[in-house]
Amino acid sequence: TPFAVLCSILNSWTNTDLSLLKNYKSDLEIAPKFLSRDFSGEKNVIKVRYENLITQPSAEMKRIFLEIGVLEEENCIEYGDFGNPDWRLGDQRAVNELSRPNAQRALLWKEQLRDPIAHRFCNDYLKILGRDTFLSLGYDFDRAIEELTEYQPANEVFAEPLQHYL
Repeated sequence: TPFAVLCSILNSWTNTDLSLLKNYKSDLEIAPKFLSRDFSGEKNVIKVRYENLITQPSAEMKRIFLEIGVLEEENCIEYGDFGNPDWRLGDQRAVNELSRPNAQRALLWKEQLRDPIAHRFCNDYLKILGRDTFLSLGYDFDRAIEELTEYQPANEVFAEPLQHYL
């Protein structure tokens, strides 16, 4: 979800230095609006959802191989078994510590919502993206509001809104 992307950036790349969020404006604002476009008339476009890739890696990769017209490589999801060089993109810890996609990671962001800053920023992010973009990305806007309520942190934080850091 867009919340998972924001929480991953907060957790993996900014730590406590929120000024670093400006480096992820493209990921947080430009990319979601671009990806929310209608690609149905485009050639050579495959929609891949991270959630599907980590919860059903074999089936999702089989679908991708079929879509792009190449022979299926069954071991492609076993990335930890081949002595690959250090991963430099995304969450390096997960790729270097695990040998294959882990479905449990799909929900890690929800626990991060208990952090007051992450919660505040996810709430701000929902407003930045808006209902239409959120829905066109394939996510349930009303459910996102429910999740924010469900994972309300015990303490509130007084911080600048997310937009201030982007």
